[in-house]
Order: sequence, then structure tokens, then C-alpha cells
Amino acid sequence: MHVHDENRVLAFHRWVEGEGHDVLVIVHLSTFNRFDYRIGVPGGGVWREVFNSDVYESWVNPNVDW
Repeated sequence: MHVHDENRVLAFHRWVEGEGHDVLVIVHLSTFNRFDYRIGVPGGGVWREVFNSDVYESWVNPNVDW
């Protein structure tokens, strides 16, 4: 659903047809943090962060409520 080679960002959307259970996977494959990068989501509602590998490097996104 989103590919940006120069910014090294890839995003894809998975769901169960007729049931929802949407998952949006966003991968940033660079050596630095990128803040305020915007990607449109496929629908309204509440989206929450489930996994962020920066947590293991102590570089947590300050905009996420844990």
C-alpha cells in the first residue's frame, strides 16, 4: 500500500475478509529515526502500535503512549 525507496519505508495492510482484524505493518529500514512521517490508513477507527523494535534500542517514539 506504500513504498518509498528513497526514505526506505514499506507499508502493507492485511485483514480477514468480512471480519476486519486489520493489521498495518510499517517498516523503516534506515539507520536513523524518522519522526512525523505520514502514511494514510485504510479506514477510520482506533489504530494502536503493537510492536516497535526501537524499544529494544531505547529509542522509543515519544509520541506513543505505553
